[in-house]
Amino acid sequence: MSFTDTKEFIRMETAADKLGVDQVKLVRMMQDKKMMVRLEFPADRFEKIKWAIYGKKMSEKEPDEHLIGDLIVTTLEGMEVLERHLLEGKTGKDLLVGLVFFVETNNDVIRSIVHRELGLPPPEISPNSENIIRAYSLPEALLKKIKEKSITQPRLVIQTHDFEQLKKPKTPIESIPENAILKIPTGKELGRIKALFVDLERQDIVPKGTTDKIEDHFTVSALKEPSPENAEPIAWLGKKYEGVHFLKTLSDRDWFLGNDKEQSCHFVFRGKPLKRSGYPIRETENLSRIKEILSQHLD
Repeated sequence: MSFTDTKEFIRMETAADKLGVDQVKLVRMMQDKKMMVRLEFPADRFEKIKWAIYGKKMSEKEPDEHLIGDLIVTTLEGMEVLERHLLEGKTGKDLLVGLVFFVETNNDVIRSIVHRELGLPPPEISPNSENIIRAYSLPEALLKKIKEKSITQPRLVIQTHDFEQLKKPKTPIESIPENAILKIPTGKELGRIKALFVDLERQDIVPKGTTDKIEDHFTVSALKEPSPENAEPIAWLGKKYEGVHFLKTLSDRDWFLGNDKEQSCHFVFRGKPLKRSGYPIRETENLSRIKEILSQHLD
């Protein structure tokens, strides 16, 4: 009975058709997920064939003939060789030349099934394992018999479990829009930021309720974090020079990180972005109120 007559394996050309890709693309998809293709040597109904490979094991100095049974597994290196062969249009026995593989026993198949059912990654084989064979060709006697008797050629199969994994849609990665307003990173706890804004509210320097929306504008994370789309900038109701001093001082003390442009997206004065630059504070302007508020919170 062929392995593809069971539920454990599916022919590679069938899997590729169902996925809407060619076999080369399928090999690349499997490489990305560290999956490996099998090569099946079907039993002939009329001819008793002992499949063998002329090749060299890792532990051998010279190539030799090796019986391989009905199923071999390509290694990760073998997957690269297989990809080149498929690009060249090779099929059947011609896929074997240069292929790197190991023979999968019944115990190996059972172990793979157990790993899968337990939710474990598939068992790996060391790249230096003595069981790995680099194939050179089929033995001459076997080649002659295949040609004379029209024996079914080796064919590529993949595990049904791998096929089901490849069918699953990729989880889309949500990217941050280019026009998104990013929250201001802060080097302080958000609780301290809120305490400061409570005092600003009491003095009618920012609107009532601003403190409740601090998370819309500030983050303690070092990662980019967009503000909610419906977040409105904080209206500065105090004097403009107070706002400029406020932003400069907190930026210098690492309360507000980021550049002037990034910060100004979150503060407006009379409907326009409030920036810490471009407005020289004159000596005659009274900063006593904002300085007193800041002195109660800064280290």
